[in-house]
Amino acid sequence: MSIKNFIYSRKDEGIYRKRTILGIKITTKLNKPKELQNTIPIFEVIKYPNYSTEKKYKLAIILAFGIGDYILFRKFLPYVRDYYKSYNITLIGNNSHKDIIEYFDVNYIDEYICYQGIFCNIEELKSFLDKNNMKYDILISHFYGRQPPHNDMVSVINAREKIGSYGSLGPLSHGMRGNSSKIYTKLIYNNIDEDETTHEITRNKNFFEQLLDVNIKLNDMNIEIDKKFFEKIDFNFNKKFFILFPSSAEDRRMYNNEYFAKICNYLCSRYNLICYIVGSKSDGDLANEIIQISNSKNIKNICGKYKLNELFYIFNKAKLIITVDSAGYHMGVSVSDNIIVITSGMSYGRYLKYPKELVNGKNINIVLPKELEEDIENNNTKLDYEYEPLYDLQSIKPDYICKLIDDKYKF
Repeated sequence: MSIKNFIYSRKDEGIYRKRTILGIKITTKLNKPKELQNTIPIFEVIKYPNYSTEKKYKLAIILAFGIGDYILFRKFLPYVRDYYKSYNITLIGNNSHKDIIEYFDVNYIDEYICYQGIFCNIEELKSFLDKNNMKYDILISHFYGRQPPHNDMVSVINAREKIGSYGSLGPLSHGMRGNSSKIYTKLIYNNIDEDETTHEITRNKNFFEQLLDVNIKLNDMNIEIDKKFFEKIDFNFNKKFFILFPSSAEDRRMYNNEYFAKICNYLCSRYNLICYIVGSKSDGDLANEIIQISNSKNIKNICGKYKLNELFYIFNKAKLIITVDSAGYHMGVSVSDNIIVITSGMSYGRYLKYPKELVNGKNINIVLPKELEEDIENNNTKLDYEYEPLYDLQSIKPDYICKLIDDKYKF
């Protein structure tokens, strides 16, 4: 353990927070965000054309909670489909993935059980599954960062075989990981050095290669775009524009709105670009605040106005995508070549720094606080998803971003 992490470090994933203060380890349970309190999800079962009552077996896959997590999983669906040909394949996840699944990936699955909200109410899920007599031959939970909500879902789903990842020590102690492992009939061991930082796409690849006993070759992270679909989207693709994706599920990943306004004004005036602020419907107030600060008519709020699958097409035609550490980054990587992500570095190794061979030809700039860059250069820090580095995101000034754009991008 480095001196810095001995003095203070924090593992923060799922519903548990583990801190080290002067070598003393403290574990606390986090409260759910207010909007998730007392939320009863509505379950929806969607059967797709591939579904057949003639298929003898049933396979269910629990999805991780975030859109970015799904993007880092979907590349393996063709391999799952090919291996489990005689199975009806059911995905179980929240409704944020629905548009991506139905537009891009429906050929690889047979059924989707989705619920509202980020987390699933376990008692409601159990009641729903029991009421509808839903049983599976195989249940797969591939997520490396498996945490109590994932394990709880696995425990209530009726399946003859339950396969999971051995998992991360981020949300679980050694003891908790050992105890929760008992609900699985088979564990896929990580086959990686837990002391090293490995990107999530590599972890997922490792899991499915072991599970399916196949060599998986990934050449890129691209999502296939249908050129004819652009005509079906009510959007003016003729004007030059860039995307701003300012929102994140966690406040600590959010960048200063005044800084964003200054960057947007600079791009609009210097390069004659229009800025479209993208996010969910609930991000509308955030977008309006940035617009109000900027006092610019060239910055537009389109939060919640387009389906998720349509946003991939809008991202594809953008001259530049500027985002915080969030789903917007992974969406950009999958359809665009020009991306800037502004981050404190907390998920730098596990989620942001893609393997080079998967992003060849893309102009991606991961902007970190200067102090962190210096520590990386001098090997004074070790970045990992589980540890929150003590670096100030707001120390990244808008003038630095504007100069980076001038130096690295052409419009």
